[in-house]
Amino acid sequence: MKVFQIGFNKCGTSTIHFRLDALGFSAAHLKTADRRYLATVMQDNLEAGRYILAGLEDYDAFSDIEDVREDAFVEGYKFFPQILEQVQDARFILNLRDRERWIASRLDHNDGTYAEALRRLAGLPDLQALADRWRADWDAHVAAVMETIPAGQLLVYNLETDDPSVIDRFLGRTLVKRQGQAPQNFTRSSFSKTLSRLVPKAVKDALPKELNRSFHYLLRKRR
Repeated sequence: MKVFQIGFNKCGTSTIHFRLDALGFSAAHLKTADRRYLATVMQDNLEAGRYILAGLEDYDAFSDIEDVREDAFVEGYKFFPQILEQVQDARFILNLRDRERWIASRLDHNDGTYAEALRRLAGLPDLQALADRWRADWDAHVAAVMETIPAGQLLVYNLETDDPSVIDRFLGRTLVKRQGQAPQNFTRSSFSKTLSRLVPKAVKDALPKELNRSFHYLLRKRR
C-alpha cells in the first residue's frame, strides 16, 4: 500500500505525516532523507516518462507534496490522476479545514513570505487577488479529487472536526508508536513567539519536546 496526502498545506499535513509514521509507514514529508523535494522528484519522473515514484521506492507514505522555487510552484498533490493510474493499491487522504481559516493561515505562513512568493510567481497585484485565486483553486481541486478517486481509495479528513484515528481505520492499521496530545503543527501566536525568544536555549532544549509543543499549542493563534 502507498498512501498520499493530496490536500493543500496548512491543513494538517504535519499531523497526517506523524500519524502515518506512528502507524508504521515509511513516511516522507515534503522532502526525502537526502533533501530532494517529493513534488519535484515526481514532476521530473512524469516529464521524463518514468514511473512517478522512481527514486522514491524507500517510502510508502507521502505528505506535503509541494515545492516553492524561485521560478515555479510545483503542486505535487495535484498529480493524483497519474498516481491513481500508475501506483497499485494507492490510498489517498484529502485533508480539509474551513476554507477561509485555511486562507488566513496560508497568508500568515512563514511570516507572510510564503504568500508573497506565490503572489509574485502568479503575477498577481496583491494578497487579496491571491486569496481569491486560492479560493477558486480550493474548490476546483476538491471537486476534481471527489470526481476522480474511487470512494474506497479516498479518505476525506477534516483537520478541525475529525479525530486522527479515522486515518487508522481507513488504512486498516493500529499505532506502533506513541502519539502526543498536541497537533504537530499549528499557528503560533505573537505572544508564543516572543516568549520563545526570551527563554534561554538551554532551558528549551532541556524540556521534553511534547511538553514544549503542548505549552505553545495552548498559546496558539486562534481564528
